[in-house]
Amino acid sequence: MQGLIAPHGRPWYKARLFHVSKSKGYAMSRVCQVTGKAPITGNTVSHANNRKRRRFLPNLHTHRFWSEIEKRYLSLRVSTRGLRTIEKRGVDVVVADLRAKGVKV
Repeated sequence: MQGLIAPHGRPWYKARLFHVSKSKGYAMSRVCQVTGKAPITGNTVSHANNRKRRRFLPNLHTHRFWSEIEKRYLSLRVSTRGLRTIEKRGVDVVVADLRAKGVKV
């Protein structure tokens, strides 16, 4: 097991490449379905101005929306900016745009 070191220097068993949902049993990407917001990287800066790398995660929520056209609930993983977009444009318009892009909803 000594030779198994991931590219980032941590041992292979400590490498966490993606978030695994315990309730659903599969890996979930942290990307808003409406806006496409994803994690970005930056620095945590201490009072002594020491810098360590960190990730800034989007504020994602799984939210159910009622579709009048389809007469059913649609579950989307959206950021708060995505919620505002759906409030402004309407869920049916946003879902139609997503389907035009090829996203399964």
